Parts: sequence; C-alpha cells; structure tokens
Amino acid sequence: MIQYLSMKKPLISVLIPAYNEENYLEPCLKSVLRQSLSPKLYEIVVIDNNSTDRTAEIVRKYSPRVKLVREKKQGVVFARIRGVEKSRGEIIAFTDADCLAPKNWLSKKLQQFQENPQIVGVGGPFLFPSPSPLGKMVEKISFYSYPFLKVIPCANLSFKKKAYFQCGGFNPKINIAEEADLSLKLQKIGVVVNDKHNPIWTSPRRLLSSNQIIFGLKYLYCYFLLRAFGKPVFFHFKPIRDRGFLKNHFPVKKSFAPALGFSFLAVMIIIFVLFALSRPKVSQALLNKKSSSKTEEFLRRKITSLEESSQKINSKIQKYLPKDRLDRPSFFQK
Repeated sequence: MIQYLSMKKPLISVLIPAYNEENYLEPCLKSVLRQSLSPKLYEIVVIDNNSTDRTAEIVRKYSPRVKLVREKKQGVVFARIRGVEKSRGEIIAFTDADCLAPKNWLSKKLQQFQENPQIVGVGGPFLFPSPSPLGKMVEKISFYSYPFLKVIPCANLSFKKKAYFQCGGFNPKINIAEEADLSLKLQKIGVVVNDKHNPIWTSPRRLLSSNQIIFGLKYLYCYFLLRAFGKPVFFHFKPIRDRGFLKNHFPVKKSFAPALGFSFLAVMIIIFVLFALSRPKVSQALLNKKSSSKTEEFLRRKITSLEESSQKINSKIQKYLPKDRLDRPSFFQK
C-alpha cells in the first residue's frame, strides 16, 4: 500500500481522448465544466488523436478553461499516455468524448481519495441514457463482473498520478483492454474501488457497433493473456463510430432490435464457451510455465476460429442496420 498524496489542495486533471468527436465532444465538455467542484481544483485536457473534423475547433472554443493536446501517433492508448504526461494534477480522471459527467462526479471521486489514503484508483459504472432492456443488461454485467475481472472502464476511471508511474502506467503495446492492464497493475500497489454511486453517462455506440462480436473476442483474448501470462497484444482495428442505435434513440427498422439482441447473446455465448475451453489449459500453464506458449497458441486458434464464425454472423446483421448511420449531436440533448 502507498500513502503519499497531500489532499489539502489537490488538483485533478480530467483527460478526454478524442478522434473525430465533433458530434459528442461539446456536451461532454459542458458537463465537465459544470462540476460542483471548484474550477480552481481541476483542469480539463482534450487529447486530439489526428482528428480531421471540428474536434480541435470545439476545444479552442472553451480555451483557456479546456486545454488542447495533440498526439500524432494513432491509437487511444497513445492518446491516454500523452494526456497523463501533459497533465498537472495529482489525480487523473479519464472519461470518453461521448460521455456526460454528473455534476458531483469529480467531488465524489475526490472524497474517496480523501477518506482513505491507501486508495490509488477509483472507478464507477457507466449508464446509457434511456436504456432498453439490452442496455440495462450490459450495465449490470459490466458493473457486477468487477469482483471477478477486476477491470474498470476508462470512461469512468481515476487514479493517483504517482501510483500510475509507480506501477508502469499504460502499456503502449496494448490498444484493446489497456484499462484492464492498468487496473490490474494498480491493484498490486494499492486499493482500487469501484463506486457504484458515481456513474458516468455514455452513448451506446460501442455496444451497437456491427463489429461488437469481433471486438469482444479480441478484448477477451487480450484479457486472458494478461491475466495468465502478463503478455500484451496489439490489434489493428478501425475506430468505433456509430453504426445504428437502439430504436428508443433513433428510428430504425423494427427487425433491427431482435438482430441486435441475437448479436449480444452470441457474444455472451462465445465468451462462456471460451472460458470453458481455455480454463484447463490456463490452469495447467499457471502450474507449469513451460506450457504457456502452447496455451497461448491454443487460445489464438480458438480466437481465429470464433472470429471466422462471428464474421458470418456480422454479415447477416448488416442487412438489419438502418441506412441512416450518421452521428447525431442531438443524442445527449435533453
């Protein structure tokens, strides 16, 4: 455990990585600017990761209250690393450009750090605005899986900056599950809490992406390698952008909802099958380090096989997606 943070006048750095987020970024910035915490106690930094739209222009609109930092190396993990390097705060608070922070979001996080000096990280759940039954299911799975997976999503993750550097920070060799790697490392040097009373609001675009099955498989594969062998994996994939939404947000074909439900169910079945198939091999590898390479190859073959199957599922789901797939800034306007 570590105790080193002076909480008399802490400065929090809110870091927001952004890539072509002109339709979501401004509501996000407004929500962070309206925090109940004194403006003198926190800064806001947007890390522009080579955006080609109006992202930088929107950030400059709120200067000097919001600081713009650029990261030329493409990838969210590089944007996160750059943000921490450029931050001035003793506490780092990450959120995403398509999120909305409740008014007391920062004050609640600060209270956690103040009450227990041994705490090095504070997380919380993410919630969808006006969620469908599917959205509520994802919310619960994400939060209640924490005691088992020990992963806090970066959309609602804060930590002490000194602890970040002490544990090694974000691994630039991981661009999927980078928050899983950091969460696990933080827990080795201090206490990490997941505050269920301090959520963040987020858009459902990741859940509703037609590539969700592939993304989920890669995330799980990377997570397994991290937990079993501490080996990172770097995947190349296109940035997630809106590709259809739940019918209670935007008008979509009625047939899209069951297709989306089937897609999510397929992801969950694949996850449980992968758990069942890999567990004996992983256990053996943990007892006998020499077999780790064989286990890794076993998991890689399973991922490849399941990816091929999920590609076929995705191709069928595509025909249910609505023709209107544009980002809409009205998503968070209430």
